[in-house]
Amino acid sequence: MKRKLTLLLSGTKSVFSTFAYCFKLSVKSSVSYTLLRIASQFVSGFSGIITAYFGKLIIDILSGSLQISNRVQYVIFILALSSGIGIAVLVLGKINDYVTGIHNEALTQYLNIDIIGRSVEADLALFDSPEYYNQLEMAKRSVLSVISVLWSGLSCVSAVITLLSALLIIGKVSIPLTVLLVAVSLPSAILNQSYTKKLYQWNLTHVKEERQMNYLSFIMTDKKYAQELRLFNIGDFLKEKFKAIWGPYFAKKKKLTKKRALLVTLLSVFPQLCILGILTVLSLRIMSGNNTIGDYSLYSGLLAQFLSSLMAALTSIINIYDQKLRIHSFEEFEAIPNTVANTGTEKLSEITSIEFDDVSFRYPGTEKEVLKHISFSVNAHEKVCLVGLNGAGKSTVIKLLLRFYDAESGNIRINGVDIKNYEITSLRKAFSCLFQQSPNYAFTLRENITISDIFKNADENDVLDALYNSSASDILGQMADGLDSYLSRAYEENGTELSGGQHQKIALARTFFRNSSVLILDEPSASLDPESEYKVFCSLEKLSRGKTAIFTSHRLSNTIIADKIIVVENGTVIEQGTHDELMEKASRYATFFTYQADRYIRKKAGQ
Repeated sequence: MKRKLTLLLSGTKSVFSTFAYCFKLSVKSSVSYTLLRIASQFVSGFSGIITAYFGKLIIDILSGSLQISNRVQYVIFILALSSGIGIAVLVLGKINDYVTGIHNEALTQYLNIDIIGRSVEADLALFDSPEYYNQLEMAKRSVLSVISVLWSGLSCVSAVITLLSALLIIGKVSIPLTVLLVAVSLPSAILNQSYTKKLYQWNLTHVKEERQMNYLSFIMTDKKYAQELRLFNIGDFLKEKFKAIWGPYFAKKKKLTKKRALLVTLLSVFPQLCILGILTVLSLRIMSGNNTIGDYSLYSGLLAQFLSSLMAALTSIINIYDQKLRIHSFEEFEAIPNTVANTGTEKLSEITSIEFDDVSFRYPGTEKEVLKHISFSVNAHEKVCLVGLNGAGKSTVIKLLLRFYDAESGNIRINGVDIKNYEITSLRKAFSCLFQQSPNYAFTLRENITISDIFKNADENDVLDALYNSSASDILGQMADGLDSYLSRAYEENGTELSGGQHQKIALARTFFRNSSVLILDEPSASLDPESEYKVFCSLEKLSRGKTAIFTSHRLSNTIIADKIIVVENGTVIEQGTHDELMEKASRYATFFTYQADRYIRKKAGQ
């Protein structure tokens, strides 16, 4: 018994704390809308009791149970007053509907922006973790839960007012039966609460299946997959995969909800039996002259209000308790820490040296060391090329330099200072970077280029120069609205769909536009034709004068422009030097270069 009481108190406390948390979010989104909704619930709570009492008076007057002079005038007055209150409640209800709709939109927007903001600032390492995506998914779902808790809490205010008012009046008929009515109404609510918790826990353990179904639905409806889906004729195959996940998922959920519905329905019969007992006692008292006919109307109405308000209050409390777990998911998402802490305070403007000193690193949640005691340096105005097979660790070096991740051991220094001492935004501002999978945006061509430095006071010539240097000027000529043309038809009918190579040119233009101290290009020519590749590396050679440039390339003909070539293999620097120095050593780089050169020589010789 003591344990149950402790659990009850704990549950009650959690309900209040959950509502308080959601109420705080509601106030942050809009103070005025929150106050209007509270006022509306207070009025709604009393209106039903007042209307029922007016109905009793009219019946008593008409039946002769209440003897007063000027009966006609009194009835008309009561009817007018009752109608006035009804109209006022109706108008207030419509206003409340409007305010609730607008407030829900404002609250949803506030919460979504909060989630987006935290996602934008989250460590890149989190995006390597399926657990993070589960937490993100649960946080997104929690937006509706916050709205649900707020609605339930405010509805509970109205229900409790009606409940207590009705209880005081009904208790005059029979206190024991009234107490019994309350008692028999609780089990179904408690059982409902228990199954609600079980259902949520079940949902929590099946997020993976839901994400898989969402993914399959996405690839069956997204344009990116449309061509292969039709070419390979895999529509039915994907639908069967979807059904194979959905079938067991639905069957288990159906079984749980069916059992809950049957038990709750069975227990809901007992309150109706108590109401029958109370009305029987009241009828006997009316026949003996202790109560009026109007009392029957009043009490039968109040009993219906009492039961509906009790169930509404319990349902609201249970819903808050149920949503508590989802709200906790939102709170957990808000509390996810960033391991790449922005603790640095130093500002970085010009980079004169970069040094990797005995750096080792493995991606979070994995055992394999991607970088193993790697050491090298880059001096000011040097053009450095990182060379190696796929998976050697070249792109990881770039990610560590930009502090998307922190090294497990060793030090990375810029201008002789540990990069952790620099303020992160200032550190990243010093780099212009083209990533291997740099996306473009469904924005205008101008926005796709200037987005790399939105605070730059640039004119149109800066944008045109960036397009020219990335060999993308021809793309501008194809655009109906010039720089204001959209790079997608997803949202604009007049948008332009680009090829893979054209997309890379635009991403490269964005990198050149940023014009930072250090230029980083990770496989800049991967999707380019030979002519564009040649022009891009000519631009790189020109634009990197007076700057530091770091680039990776599988086409080793491009490494000739580098002042230093660093060869990475299995996460380790195995050699470094100029092209001539490394060719003279006849080691790993020379082997790579010879492989590619032989292909051209053989092709030219017709072999």
